[in-house]
Amino acid sequence: MKNVFKISALALTCLVGMAFPACNPCDSDSVLGYMNIKGFAPKNSNLVTLANLNANESITWSEFGINFNFDIDFIANNSMPNYDFSLFNKAYAKCAIPDPGSLGSKEKITDLHIITLMDYDSTYLANDTIDGIFMVKNELREVIIEDFISIQGKIYAPNTNFLEPTRQPASERDAQFKIIMDLDNGEHYEGTTEVIRLKL
Repeated sequence: MKNVFKISALALTCLVGMAFPACNPCDSDSVLGYMNIKGFAPKNSNLVTLANLNANESITWSEFGINFNFDIDFIANNSMPNYDFSLFNKAYAKCAIPDPGSLGSKEKITDLHIITLMDYDSTYLANDTIDGIFMVKNELREVIIEDFISIQGKIYAPNTNFLEPTRQPASERDAQFKIIMDLDNGEHYEGTTEVIRLKL
């Protein structure tokens, strides 16, 4: 009688497993691996505290940065989750599921420019492009804009990417910047920072 019960239980388990293919949560194609850049609104920031600054605040130029402040959503590696045949339900399988966006942005930045909207010094006047005196600083590296585009291009942590000036203004002054960006999928974005007071 015990053998009949064991055989019946095993048969029932197999039938249930065959009837319900289990979604494998460990499969990278079924998780939100990528970020999708939908826009950005650059923010004046303090590179020491990483806090965003309000309009017309003052900050020492060497602690000043511009946060890209990307608008993103998350997308799966694949449009459909993968299903595995299994005799046993995997719904409670233990595995390390990556954080959303862990694979970085689906798009790459292909072009990036900074325009000063106010006189920065005697060399860089209002409406001049000033890419040469800014670097991109993020969790991976600190490089000039050209090297960032060629080496990385993708965004991995959306709110930890900053533009950092490498040259002080001629004197304490108000500053405002326009950022222009193109992505490899043809999308084009522009954003303007609020006015900030840069101190020497």
